[in-house]
Amino acid sequence: MERRASHLDMTEVFCDVDDFCQLFEPLLAQMLLPEVVGQSPPKTRLTLSEIMTILIGLGTCLSRRLAADIGGSKATDRR
Repeated sequence: MERRASHLDMTEVFCDVDDFCQLFEPLLAQMLLPEVVGQSPPKTRLTLSEIMTILIGLGTCLSRRLAADIGGSKATDRR
């Protein structure tokens, strides 16, 4: 099967984002304000890399949809 150049493999995206987060999160922790004594950070079920991958996928999907809508409206405007 032929792959389109604009197609994103979400597994590859996740791996790249996860590699970035492994480097970024310790640096971010150094820049954040210290935690209040006795207060624990909020619990999350998703990691930062999982959240970022979801947002990248959503943004890609929406931009493709927008491009298709704009392309479709230009074709109808030419009539």
